[in-house]
Amino acid sequence: MIFGLGLGYLPKRVFVQSPARIILYEPNVNVLRFALEYVDFSDILASNRVIISSDFNFCIRKIGEMFYKDTKINLVFNNSYLSLYTKHLSDFSAKMIDEVNAKKSDLTTIRQQSKMWVQNVINNIKHFENARP
Repeated sequence: MIFGLGLGYLPKRVFVQSPARIILYEPNVNVLRFALEYVDFSDILASNRVIISSDFNFCIRKIGEMFYKDTKINLVFNNSYLSLYTKHLSDFSAKMIDEVNAKKSDLTTIRQQSKMWVQNVINNIKHFENARP
C-alpha cells in the first residue's frame, strides 16, 4: 500500500523491489493528474499488479478484497506526504487497520465454523425445496 504518488519515485521503487500487488492512493487529484500526464508509468500499469486511485473508500475496499489468511500489508509513504497529509494519513491507516482486522475476524470465523456449516447443509439439504445438488 503506497500513500501518495508524488512524481512516482516511491511507486517505481516499490514496484521494482516487490513482486506483490500494489495499491497506490493519491489523496490529491491534481497531483495524480499531473504525475500521470508527465511521468511514464506504462511499465507499472501494464503489469496489472498496480491499482492507482484517488478514492479513499475504493482503496480501503480493495485492501479488503485482496486480503487473505497470510497477507502482509505494508504502508509506505514519502516524508513529504507525512508533513502535508498528517491527519489524512492517520485516518487512512486507521481505516486500513480496521478493514484488515475485520477480514481477519471473518477468516477466523470461517475456519472455526466451516465444518459445522457444511455438515448442517448436508444434514438438512433434504429439507430444501428446489435446492441445487
